[in-house]
Amino acid sequence: MNEVCLCSLFSVEIPLDEVRRKWETTSAPYHIRATGHHYNIFTDLFDGADFLSHVVMKIFFECPDEGFMPVYYGNVITPTEALKPPTVHYDCDAGNLWTLLMVNPDGHLIYNDAEYVHWMIGNIPDEKLSEGDTIFDYLPVFPAKGTGYQRIVFLLFKQDGKVNYSDEIVPLPCRSLPNRTFSTHEFYAKYQDVLTPVGLSFSQCRWDQSVTAIFHDTLDMREPIFEYDVPKLPVLPQMKWPHRKTLNYLKQYLPDD
Repeated sequence: MNEVCLCSLFSVEIPLDEVRRKWETTSAPYHIRATGHHYNIFTDLFDGADFLSHVVMKIFFECPDEGFMPVYYGNVITPTEALKPPTVHYDCDAGNLWTLLMVNPDGHLIYNDAEYVHWMIGNIPDEKLSEGDTIFDYLPVFPAKGTGYQRIVFLLFKQDGKVNYSDEIVPLPCRSLPNRTFSTHEFYAKYQDVLTPVGLSFSQCRWDQSVTAIFHDTLDMREPIFEYDVPKLPVLPQMKWPHRKTLNYLKQYLPDD
């Protein structure tokens, strides 16, 4: 009896947009939270506390040669693709105010436990970012050469009402890295009575050629370059009769020259 592959006889059209909308209203908050834990987002930004991302953000960087580059949950974006502020959309009920925050928890040049805030807009009516209060203007990402991949995190907070961010305001445009030193945990602890985190998206990026220009032209500083100093492996005392050892065993006892 001849076997017939049914997949060659039938085709199924899957409405991906409908599937995504269904996912966003059912499993997405739990999947996003699990992914955030996997990438240590909650550990590094909220000291281990987490939340369900009930508002799914649609974030796109406009790339001249490649159309649009989306931000999902850990996908890789190059600094060249993120030179300009992204477009951010999210579904929301009319009449609410929001705060959008973009931070890098991995790229601080001085302190290991500090972040850089790349973008912050508060008191956003609905999803009209242009009508919100710009606390920090957009600063392109600048992962230093030799530091590997860094996380770029977007957080959306729902406000209980208009928030007074006068304590956070700095002269704009802000190109001072000390002024952009930030702690999401301290920020949320300060405003937790009026802010509720409801949205999370993030990408990863590492150094490319555009970062050099950001350091020189935007930040007006020399570009730092890092190298990993590989520690030497400990050498145990040589055995007189190295049982079951290969010839490579003897190499570690030979003079360096």
